Amino acid sequence: MELSHWLKRVDQRLKQTGWNEAPIPLEFQEREGKAELRLRSSAWVSPAGSEAKCAYLCGPRAEILNLMIYPRHCVEVPVFAVELILFGQQPRVAVVDLQAVQGLAGNPGLGARLHTEMAPVHRQFSLGLGAGGDLPPWAEEHFTPWAIYSRPQSMAELPQILQAATSYLDLWLSRFYPDERATCSDQPALRQYQQHHLENTPGRRFLVTSFGSDWTEDYLARFMYPAGELVKR
Repeated sequence: MELSHWLKRVDQRLKQTGWNEAPIPLEFQEREGKAELRLRSSAWVSPAGSEAKCAYLCGPRAEILNLMIYPRHCVEVPVFAVELILFGQQPRVAVVDLQAVQGLAGNPGLGARLHTEMAPVHRQFSLGLGAGGDLPPWAEEHFTPWAIYSRPQSMAELPQILQAATSYLDLWLSRFYPDERATCSDQPALRQYQQHHLENTPGRRFLVTSFGSDWTEDYLARFMYPAGELVKR
């Protein structure tokens, strides 16, 4: 399973740069659901207090990986975001992005920096991948023009997608992570970003199908998008 191998590389890369595994509530660590799906959660914390959260849903017919790295200094450091969906061993949706929590319009300085850093990597990896089409309306606020957003056409595209995810992670770690030790931060903006994703994440329907609505809402609000308030459905 290539996604699980890639996740191991992420674990190694983060630990090489000083991150440590973070504790996860017992009820979220690992869970078996319907259709032989198993959910494994991972978490890391940086010396500066930034957090990485990963949900990896795996079964005989589907693999879904969602990785979010939330910076402590979220004014000048973007969120690293990855979502990969495979059905029937075929990649269906791929998202890799570095996202400003206030949106590009809300932070033009960071937007200019993201363009400088991301555009060359985007050009390198976006060619040859299936087009993603129009963004869903909820995603327009935070997705950047340099995101890898693809609906792949074949399994042959998966290695390129994972290479792109690795390159974007390396870019984040080398060009933005050094700013993490800055004392300035804007946690309300990060909580608003997390709340927005909590309300709109497409992963909700897969989790609800496997684990039920109540557990899913608890997991999303307390682990993946800990904005501080459960979304009532």
